[in-house]
Amino acid sequence: MLLYQQRLRQQQQQQMQQQHQQQQQQQQQQQQQQQQQHSNSNSNSTAAAAAAAAAAQQQ
Repeated sequence: MLLYQQRLRQQQQQQMQQQHQQQQQQQQQQQQQQQQQHSNSNSNSTAAAAAAAAAAQQQ
């Protein structure tokens, strides 16, 4: 029973962390897209790459 509760807690914590990371990534992508709208057609791919790099750093 104790093991089961610990696993449940771990799952909940992981889910919360993942949701938090997703929110941060979305905010970063929005900021980057706003900055790069005026530049070139590569803006979407560079924003996605930067968001992926930020996600890797957070994990």
